[in-house]
Amino acid sequence: MSVSSLSIDLIPIRQNGLEEKAEPWEAVFLPVAQFPVPEEKMLPVRRLWGACRTAFLNSGELPSEVFLQTTHLGKLGSTRLVEHAREWMPDLGLGVWPEREPPRLPTRADFQDLGPGEKRPPVLYQVMQIGGGAPTKQTALAAMLGTGSALEIVTPDGGEDFLKRSRAFLLSPIKEPGFRGYPFYVPIIGLKVAESAPPKRLDTWLCGASAYIRECVEDNGILIVSKAPITPVLEKLGGEFLRDPEPLWRIPIPS
Repeated sequence: MSVSSLSIDLIPIRQNGLEEKAEPWEAVFLPVAQFPVPEEKMLPVRRLWGACRTAFLNSGELPSEVFLQTTHLGKLGSTRLVEHAREWMPDLGLGVWPEREPPRLPTRADFQDLGPGEKRPPVLYQVMQIGGGAPTKQTALAAMLGTGSALEIVTPDGGEDFLKRSRAFLLSPIKEPGFRGYPFYVPIIGLKVAESAPPKRLDTWLCGASAYIRECVEDNGILIVSKAPITPVLEKLGGEFLRDPEPLWRIPIPS
């Protein structure tokens, strides 16, 4: 058996000294060349995501919610969703970027302000929640991982309470009437937020979640943010932490 390795970027979660004390968050980022991820490149993604969800869920004792980011389903994701829609019973909600302005319809000025070749971000960032129990969610995650659409949120007190909090927080600033009628709202964060947001703000933006794992098409990688330490997970995978020239984890991957 030959062994290759992959590099996982360490993301320092900065603590603002002016903030009140908050529990620390840890984050890492696994870059990928493209989405959808070619099948021959999927082993690192599955190993890392699987090891993290096992650790974060305490081997199944904590619940999680699985979502599909419909903006990034693509042809492959759409085909798989159609094949399993009856089994997964997806419900449509709205993803909201908490650090950005609330979702709204574009104006003429929005298009006039665009530079040459520049595209405006999508008006809507819809998400689908996978229905059913834990086995169904795990099956859906296994099928959709690598398409660019997968999102898993660990919810210590259950998905229902998490979605109540996220709805109260994310719906409040939305003024567009057509965007206020979704049954649920989910926070969407990317690499920039993980690199810069202080822990107290992550507490607020992630609405009580204890871990957040997302395929970030806009950043070309897998973002993992967690209150539980990630270091033991990476060490269990045989990882080695390297400080120079930039801090990262080197993880061996059997091939």
